[in-house]
Amino acid sequence: MLRRNNMLVGIMTMHRVPNYGSFLQAYSLKRMIESLGHQVVFVDYHIEPDILHKGDIKETLRCEMRQVGQWFKSSSLGHSIKKALKGDAVSSRSVMFSCDDMLGITDRRHYNTKCDVLVIGSDEVFNCLQLGSNIGYSLELFGRRANAGKVISYAASFGNTTYEKLDHYGVAREIGDCLNCFEGVSVRDTNSVDTVSRLTGKAPIMHLDPVLVGGVENEDWSPCNESGFMILYGYSFRFTEDECREALEFAHSHGLELIALGEDQPVRDRHIRCRPDQVLPYFRAADYVLTDTFHGSIFSIVTHTPFVTIPRGDRNGQGGNVQKLTSLLDGLNLSDRRLSSIDKLGKVLEIKPDFESSDKIRSSESLRSLNYLRSYLSNGGVAE
Repeated sequence: MLRRNNMLVGIMTMHRVPNYGSFLQAYSLKRMIESLGHQVVFVDYHIEPDILHKGDIKETLRCEMRQVGQWFKSSSLGHSIKKALKGDAVSSRSVMFSCDDMLGITDRRHYNTKCDVLVIGSDEVFNCLQLGSNIGYSLELFGRRANAGKVISYAASFGNTTYEKLDHYGVAREIGDCLNCFEGVSVRDTNSVDTVSRLTGKAPIMHLDPVLVGGVENEDWSPCNESGFMILYGYSFRFTEDECREALEFAHSHGLELIALGEDQPVRDRHIRCRPDQVLPYFRAADYVLTDTFHGSIFSIVTHTPFVTIPRGDRNGQGGNVQKLTSLLDGLNLSDRRLSSIDKLGKVLEIKPDFESSDKIRSSESLRSLNYLRSYLSNGGVAE
């Protein structure tokens, strides 16, 4: 049973997306809430037919089949069949989900869990134009049907979804109505501030990603036994061959190996897919990092590893990450880590990042974040 002043706090986030950033942001927010003396449970959500195909019968059926598939995979029978088919083979997904016990989750999904407060975030929980098995349009990610006394968000992001896009697809009003029911709205980037402001007529609070303010880099993680290497960190094969070769040349000129960490890339010395509880030690042990991702930049920042980031523009209508990376780096006085051209890789990497300045900002923002959460996590608790 929870003590009187302790609460059962639900987190609804991208905790089932198989990448290091999704895991660590979820884990970091969990630890922040637990540090305030509360119990945490992760709450799953249903994906609805995506709004780009709204009214399309085939897409509606595809969505329904996807939900049935997710239910089956999380059932005891589905889990048994999966184990029988795969045996003891280690797949990339099994590695990525190997630390789910640290989040307190299993294959079985838990929807509409009763809790005192539901915290939606962090990560791109508001990016409802994405397509995928665990991402997409879901009003539950905007608080609809929440089984909680109050709903707030923390460091939530619309990603590359803008107000104009929501208005174009005719969902701006319903999303705005949902957000207006939140007790508190916190986002992590300037595009999300603008979008929420225009949807609700009220400006949200902006906070940093929980990995930046939760102090998880100081925890006792599984060690990395590698040395003398540079990390190439991005989504699968998203770096071009030219970008990889430039990184390889830089690494070799400094007597280093080029390691593609997590997802593989077209050119590298080695590919390593470590467990999520090893990723921060790998970043800490690296001499340099080349990334094109939001969390790859954050991992470099919290471990004080010299890095550069390549912002990606819109590709084949899938959107880019320029907005969130610009907001992140500018807000931490690290705008000089943006790489505008791959031929400038060596020049930028040789410039020492101003981690002292970013640490001061992170320390101040950590207090702001905890005070924000503390202000909503009060009064009573859910019975056993």
